Amino acid sequence: MNKKYLVLGVSITVLLGILLIFYEKKPLLKIGLNPWPGYEPIALASHLNLFKKYGLDVKIIEFDSLNDVKTAYLRGNINVMCSTLFEIAELSVKFSKKSKIILLSDYSDGADEILSLSVDSISQLKGKRIGLEMGTITEFLLRRALEKSGISFEEVEPVPMEQGEMNTSLHEELVDAVISYPPVSVELKSDKSKNYKSIFSSKDIPYEIVDSVSIDPDLIEKFPDIQRKFWRVWGDVLSYLDSNEKLAVKFMADREGISEAEFRDALTGLKYFTEKEQNDVLRLKNKTLLHSLTLIKKMMEKSDQAYSSMNGGDFLLDM
Repeated sequence: MNKKYLVLGVSITVLLGILLIFYEKKPLLKIGLNPWPGYEPIALASHLNLFKKYGLDVKIIEFDSLNDVKTAYLRGNINVMCSTLFEIAELSVKFSKKSKIILLSDYSDGADEILSLSVDSISQLKGKRIGLEMGTITEFLLRRALEKSGISFEEVEPVPMEQGEMNTSLHEELVDAVISYPPVSVELKSDKSKNYKSIFSSKDIPYEIVDSVSIDPDLIEKFPDIQRKFWRVWGDVLSYLDSNEKLAVKFMADREGISEAEFRDALTGLKYFTEKEQNDVLRLKNKTLLHSLTLIKKMMEKSDQAYSSMNGGDFLLDM
C-alpha cells in the first residue's frame, strides 16, 4: 500500500514538473506612447479594462515625445511601442533593435504639418531653420516635402527639438518653421493673434505616415496570441468610440490637453484602421503598409546607405 502511494506521489510530482515547464507566466506588456490622437484608443481601452477582458496585462507608460518612446524601447524600459513605421525602421537599421508590428492604429491624413509664420510655401524653405524631432517621422515629412519641391535636405537648416519646444521657438523666431502634430499643432493654431500657415501636410503624401503598435520579437514568439487579442481590444474600443462618442472624446481630449471640439477636429486629420483591416494590411493584401515602408527605405537610403539593407518584411509577423 505504501509503495502504491509512493508511486502515485512521484507521478504527481513529475506531472507538476512537466506542467511548470510548459507554463509561462502571463507577461506584463509595458506600452509606451506619446501624445497623439491616433494612440488615444490604446489608453481608452486600458481605462475601460478591455485588455483585461482578453487576458492581457498591460501598463501604459507615457512619454513627452516620439524620441522618448523610441529611447525607452531601445533601453528595454518598455516592450511595446506606439510609433510610426519610421521609428521602427530607424531602431532596426541604426541600432539593430528589432520589433514586430502587431497592430496598425491609423494613418495620418493631414494631421502632421509644416507650420510657419513667415514662410508661405515649401519652395521658400531654402536656407531656413526648421524645428523638428530628428530621427522621427517629422524628419521623414520634411524630407518628402523638400523632395516634392526639388530641394535637398542639405539646403535647409534642421533644428532638433521636442514638440513641447516648438511653440516658444516659433514665437521667439528661433526657427522659421516647425513640423508638428496634435496636440501641439492644435495649440499653435489656436493662437488667433498669430497667422500660422500650414505649408505642407501628410494629406499631400497620402498613406505614407502609418502609426502602429510593435512588440519585442522574443515576447511575441513566446505568446503569439497577443496579436489577435490586441485586434479584439482594438475592435472593441473603436466600437465604444462609435456608440459612446461624447464620453470617449471627453476622455481622450482631456488626456491630450485640448478641448473636445479641438480633438474632434484633430481626428479629421487621421484615419483609424479597423479591426477587420488589420489582417489584410499586415498580410500586405492592402498595399498601404508596403507603400509606406518602401518610401521610408527609398527616402532614407539617400543619406544613409545602411537603409539599403532594410527589408520591410522583417517587421511583420508570419501570419
